[in-house]
Amino acid sequence: MKKEEGLQSIVKTWDEFIEAAKSVSELEKPGVVGSWNLRESLIHVAVWDYELMKAIQGYIKNQQKPEYSDMTSDRIDALNAQQVEDYKHLSIAEVWDLLDNNHMVLVEFLTQLPDDVFMPETFNGDAIRAETWEHYQEHKSDIDKFIENNSA
Repeated sequence: MKKEEGLQSIVKTWDEFIEAAKSVSELEKPGVVGSWNLRESLIHVAVWDYELMKAIQGYIKNQQKPEYSDMTSDRIDALNAQQVEDYKHLSIAEVWDLLDNNHMVLVEFLTQLPDDVFMPETFNGDAIRAETWEHYQEHKSDIDKFIENNSA
């Protein structure tokens, strides 16, 4: 995928994810993503936007993949849980700020990268795809299901 197409996919799926998230009225009700409520789900996405930027920076600098790239799904689940726990003290307003800021910084970072970083079947290209538009689509679907299951 070309860089411009990748950035367009990020913008489109991000906007759809945010629109879905803003439509949730029961912010503390569990079940949005697994047992997480909306606030915890937003923390998860915010943290992975930041993690993606760090991973790409590290890979560009020294061709080193992040430790989590070789983890089992159980260890990834534990990492996700710990990341959410680390930010659980934030209010919903602070979580929205974290989410918006991390995403803005990530997009600015990605915009400055050369086109070849977005190439499919490379560590960076696959990481960008998996941790941006596919990640946003996955959790938008989770939110949509949550809303559908909780509508009267």
